[in-house]
Amino acid sequence: MFKDYKHKINSNADILLVHSPVWHIIEPNLGLAYVAQYFIDHNIGASYFDINNMLLKCLSMEISDYYWNPSNTEYWANDNLFYSKTINDFSAHLDSIADFIVGLKTEILGFSLNRTNRLFSIELLKRIKKKKPQVLTVCGGFLCGLPEVGKQFLDVFDMCVIGEGELTMLSIYEQFRTSKNYDSIPGVLTKKNISNFIRAEQVPIEKLGFPKYEFIELENYKNKNDKYSCLHLNVARGCFWGKCVFCQSAKISQGYRGRSFDSVIEEIEYLYNRNAKNFYFSDLAFGKDLSECEKFLNKIIIKFPEIRLSGQMRFADNLSKEFFSLMKKAGFHGLSFGLESGSQKILNKLKKGTTPKIAAKCLEGCHSAGLETSVFIIAGHPEETESNFYETFQFLVDNKQNISRVEQVCLFEFQYGTPAYDNLDYFIKNLGLRYPDVSAGENGNIFQWEIPEVNTMDIRIKRQQILYMLAEKIGLGKGHYSQQEDQTSIYSAPVATYIVRKLEKSKMFFLLKIYRTIKKYFLKFI
Repeated sequence: MFKDYKHKINSNADILLVHSPVWHIIEPNLGLAYVAQYFIDHNIGASYFDINNMLLKCLSMEISDYYWNPSNTEYWANDNLFYSKTINDFSAHLDSIADFIVGLKTEILGFSLNRTNRLFSIELLKRIKKKKPQVLTVCGGFLCGLPEVGKQFLDVFDMCVIGEGELTMLSIYEQFRTSKNYDSIPGVLTKKNISNFIRAEQVPIEKLGFPKYEFIELENYKNKNDKYSCLHLNVARGCFWGKCVFCQSAKISQGYRGRSFDSVIEEIEYLYNRNAKNFYFSDLAFGKDLSECEKFLNKIIIKFPEIRLSGQMRFADNLSKEFFSLMKKAGFHGLSFGLESGSQKILNKLKKGTTPKIAAKCLEGCHSAGLETSVFIIAGHPEETESNFYETFQFLVDNKQNISRVEQVCLFEFQYGTPAYDNLDYFIKNLGLRYPDVSAGENGNIFQWEIPEVNTMDIRIKRQQILYMLAEKIGLGKGHYSQQEDQTSIYSAPVATYIVRKLEKSKMFFLLKIYRTIKKYFLKFI
């Protein structure tokens, strides 16, 4: 069924880099693209196999619309759902893809793992290993950012690349051709070197170049009814802020390294001339140096009249209406922001380095410039009270005219490698936080923590769903991620509607009065 799918996989390539489903955006995996280009720049044969894109293009609309719907992500990520349903529907495809890979002369396979593709990748690898046991298998990607997390995959893969992959993958290839001494390679985690793992040096960012995507068919990366391909861009690696307590970036990225905007212009020009004119800046936060950004945007205006851009930024006091207008003129159509909370107390606890007033100003500036805006929110920080939560509620109401959609409401969790996780003892000793041993579960993160009667998983889910209901009632759109969570509402529509109607007219003190009045009714649904 895949014979009509156009690809550029070289059957004689030494290395095959694999991107498994599911991935809800059309763009190719940027990390794998950088690694593939690094091999090519060193005259080593490397191919990129985007299984996610191939399935999305080749399967029936009924199947693709169901399984690639963000609301059904758990059918890929949850072990029980994957093995009770998804694997049955994709078993024949897994066999066919495995046979295709086994038929290649490739000797090294590299998989980029994330939460939603790990199970498919593992099942595919089992089939490949059964028929071609001598192939060397390597995993990397988001789930392998830290050795303490990456080690869980060593029962399936031969080794795990921790952190950035270009230099480490090149060293793996060189060892494969010589002595095969992988345990001593910096950045490589094996069962033998877990106790003395050495992190790899980072390649200077200006020496990395950029993916030219000559190893893929760019035509495959177009949204419906769009004549131009969509690609990701990076201005930097790491986050220039790097202090948020819920983020692993500081520990994984080992600092911030920015590219020159001239090199970004060179990349855009190369790809623009190949009919790629839709770009998303996948940086954790675009816009460190605004004066340099302004120069960059002015060059974009002159050189690329048909370009369409989007990205993610931090709320900052130095972002003006004039700057957002310049972004719009340069081709930006939308920006995402990590709002996280409308409470100054919680923003301080999260170490966001901003204020609700600054956030409101930035959103107003975007709206006046004609930019779409989406916000991410975190519900349930251990020290978030009802009053703090409803400050976020009120922020959405007060700024609804300047917000296009709520992209996602996340539940606060203690992710391994974050400052919050490292500070877990503080919450245990001072707030009485506790968690069952089994909840350390997925990838070392702690989800099901609780502060009894004050902040439980049920309370956090309640707050998440209230915010989604509010967004719907006040006319805010939903992002891809929010669709994953809004189908499990635990409240009756009449109660939610009642609160929202009152909210639209109320200020903080009146809202709390309403909430306390019907609190007993809410508790029936927790």
